[in-house]
Amino acid sequence: MTRRARVLVADDHAPTREDVRAAIETDERFTVVAVAGDASEAVQAAVRERPDVALLDMRMPGSGAAAAWEITARLPDARAVMLTISRTDEDLLPRCCASSGSRIGKRRCGCSGDSA
Repeated sequence: MTRRARVLVADDHAPTREDVRAAIETDERFTVVAVAGDASEAVQAAVRERPDVALLDMRMPGSGAAAAWEITARLPDARAVMLTISRTDEDLLPRCCASSGSRIGKRRCGCSGDSA
């Protein structure tokens, strides 16, 4: 049996956070090990739970990009993926360059909500 990838979900918009969590938990390859509502909580949860992947809202309080940088600096084997509602390159590129370079649009993953 293959080990499930451990996932941290961080978004300040609770309904979106729960939608992402629910979507991930429908796939047997993944398990959500922690959720967080801001960058500081995300870093603390990552250090505590040691996820394989951190899904981080770009615009959550404290900055998703800052959380991505901190998490990947402390946990080099972890991967950070940025979640965003934004579709503009001006908004995405600086944040992606500061983090992992990966992003998923919230609408694309089936999440609702206009809060980024």
